[in-house]
Amino acid sequence: QIDPTNNCNANCVGCWCHSDLLADRKFRAPIKGQTLPTDLLKRVIDELSGMGTQAIYFAGGGEPFMHPELLEVVAHVKRRHMVCYINTNFTLVTPEVVDRVIDLGVDYFTLSMWAGTAKTYAVPHPNKNDATFHRVKETLALLNRKKPRHHPHIKVYHVISNLNYFELEEMLAFAKDTGSEAVEY
Repeated sequence: QIDPTNNCNANCVGCWCHSDLLADRKFRAPIKGQTLPTDLLKRVIDELSGMGTQAIYFAGGGEPFMHPELLEVVAHVKRRHMVCYINTNFTLVTPEVVDRVIDLGVDYFTLSMWAGTAKTYAVPHPNKNDATFHRVKETLALLNRKKPRHHPHIKVYHVISNLNYFELEEMLAFAKDTGSEAVEY
């Protein structure tokens, strides 16, 4: 697992880095802004590939798509014939990014959603809203329509809490409606 950045565009209530519930322990500058340089990431990937590593998992204390050159780094992983996983909140994925990740051959996405409906989505994601939910859902459905033969494999991930436990069926329906392969609670 490589955490390319500590920066995040969300403040999910259950996050151990960016939740407002952390009060003074919440990541702030300069820690929040820390991002690994692209050349360092490429060198690490080269070394890992040379050691026989077969897969790279991008996740972290931040949103991987907040790294300004994430797709360049992903391309480097794929040039080394390694499997590529990305754990993301998917809010920064656009139709253009969908085309690029398909072209690059990203193998797996874990999409952290935590809700099955727009109404509930904003509760565990205080700085997000209904429009964000609908944009994520539309973009995910687009990716699943365009991708060749279940590649990348999409797992919709839900942290269950007292804020969303009543939407288990809606969470499953979200994965099904978007054409995703899996759901994890």
